[in-house]
Amino acid sequence: MGRGHRAKRPNMKRPHTEFAFLQIPFGELNNDLHFQFMQQAITDVKEKGDTTLLCKYVTGLIFNQMSAKACLKKHGERAWKALLKELCQLKDLDVFKAVHASTLTEKQKKEVLREICVLKEKRDGELKGRTCAEGRSQHGQYTKEQTASPTMSNDSAMLIMIVAAIEGQDVAMADVAGDFLKADMDVFVLMKLKGATVDIMCELDPSLEDFVSTEKGKRVLYVQLIKALYGCV
Repeated sequence: MGRGHRAKRPNMKRPHTEFAFLQIPFGELNNDLHFQFMQQAITDVKEKGDTTLLCKYVTGLIFNQMSAKACLKKHGERAWKALLKELCQLKDLDVFKAVHASTLTEKQKKEVLREICVLKEKRDGELKGRTCAEGRSQHGQYTKEQTASPTMSNDSAMLIMIVAAIEGQDVAMADVAGDFLKADMDVFVLMKLKGATVDIMCELDPSLEDFVSTEKGKRVLYVQLIKALYGCV
């Protein structure tokens, strides 16, 4: 074989490409395709010990979320209402207050946290929004001991449930809505809102229009975090 030439690889068919549920983005699968996907994944594990499809399904299920822009493009009014509901919670809990961009220094603008707003479509079709801050710029400002947040291990949870079952104990579950948002932020942290988030916040509170500025042709809104928004260190 001459120099610079490569041997042709055999035209091998990639595994699983014949399945219809792999030809469609995970977020667009209907109930029938979800069922086929799961059934085939289980069959592969039982008959071949192959976990490829199972890993694909679990990954798709966990990370099945879209950016606000993508979700608005796909779902329109439904996505807008879901974002409105999520941001309304932030407003009602006084999570942040607006600041004028002209009062900020260039250093503050560079260190500002970026707002991330995503939506997830549940199996029943409901859209669930979640707004958080990208706290990467805060890394290095605190030690690991200062930011550690230990949680119960799976083993501990299982042991508690086993003891409760053996002893016939009554078990109750409770959920504190927006629990993270009830913690006060004790340091000065800025976040920048942009895109649809700015428009929705101004719809909820028209007075915020006075704080909206324009950067690179896009509307932006700088806010100071009063509560510990998800993603902050």
